[in-house]
Amino acid sequence: MKSVSDILFESMISEPTMKELVDTLRTKVFRNPLMITNAYFRVIGMSDDRFDDEVWKYAAEYHCCSRTSIEVFRQDDASRQLFEQGTPFVYDTNLAHVIPRILGKIRSRERTLGYLVIFAVDHAFSSTDLDDARIACRCLSVLLRSDPEQADLNESFLSALLKDRPEERYRLESEISQFRQGFKGRFRVLNAPLPADEKLREYAPYIVSEISAIHSDVRCLLSGQCIVVLCNYDEENACASLIAQIKGILGRYGLRYGKSRSFGSLIHMSAYNRQAMMAREIGMLLGHEQMEYAFADYLYHYLLLGHDRLELNSLLCKEYRQLCAHDRRHGSEYADTLITYFLNGFNITETAASLHIHRNSLRHRLERIEEIMGSRCDDVKLADAIYHSQMIDEWLRMNNDLE
Repeated sequence: MKSVSDILFESMISEPTMKELVDTLRTKVFRNPLMITNAYFRVIGMSDDRFDDEVWKYAAEYHCCSRTSIEVFRQDDASRQLFEQGTPFVYDTNLAHVIPRILGKIRSRERTLGYLVIFAVDHAFSSTDLDDARIACRCLSVLLRSDPEQADLNESFLSALLKDRPEERYRLESEISQFRQGFKGRFRVLNAPLPADEKLREYAPYIVSEISAIHSDVRCLLSGQCIVVLCNYDEENACASLIAQIKGILGRYGLRYGKSRSFGSLIHMSAYNRQAMMAREIGMLLGHEQMEYAFADYLYHYLLLGHDRLELNSLLCKEYRQLCAHDRRHGSEYADTLITYFLNGFNITETAASLHIHRNSLRHRLERIEEIMGSRCDDVKLADAIYHSQMIDEWLRMNNDLE
């Protein structure tokens, strides 16, 4: 009679598919139903069996373990034995109180690749099943080690997040819930266009690999005509350090990028990638010559998209129009002066420094502005309305130039 090692060796030298290997384990080794998952409990192989077990039935239908069963198992002491020790053992409590099962971790060095689960359905476990499970896990580690699906946040997974297809959403949420503990608290997306120069485009994969090599908290991929970067971090200064290094690489290739706001759930990556892309496109349309375009700086412009000119023009407040008319007639800069005063918290010293004028000159300007408007310059609501009126006006002038 052949040993389990001999059976699996013969199977592996024939370069089996996952389905073929599962069939071998099912019929020649354990003679019980079994499933194999990746590190995030997504099913990558299971035998063709039907029996009454909630974990099995859910996995057969959705190709992953349910969020409920995973949370129940995490609260079980058995989870520590699986996750920390990794040696195959018989699990027969809670989820397995009716049908015991062998749980084994598939790993390579210190990296978890997946899990083997064998269900005692056709017969009770024998004294050799645990040893056989250890051999099977070592065999499976060879197969899974070269499987691109095993990367923590691999390109195909990030691509699926960016596509945000409704039919994929539940699966992605389920996988995210499995490796949530391995994440830091916040994410941010950067989006840069591929180089326009055909020769430089050939370097795109290299740019991606160079950015990915910055740190394990940085993932980068090509998506459509863009380079998309995902930063994972806890502290803003850590994020700033990562982005500074990314900026250095993109800068060498003359690539400008948009930066999203921070977010906490990876399932929303697609929306925040759009933020980064729109920030870059809006900033460049407005003629802002800079490397980084933060969405926070272009949020108001983003909200203006889709509105017609008459509607937008009607939103310009009266006081802003008055100041602009005076500036056009006399070559003054009263609108910009008031907005700078507002952005500096109505601080005379800081505003004068920003405008590179003397404090007394600023006071004189503010007095003239109040005379023109008939209102106080430190009226917060009015200053805010003038600030946003300037944004709208800038947007309208940009559209005029495009037309």
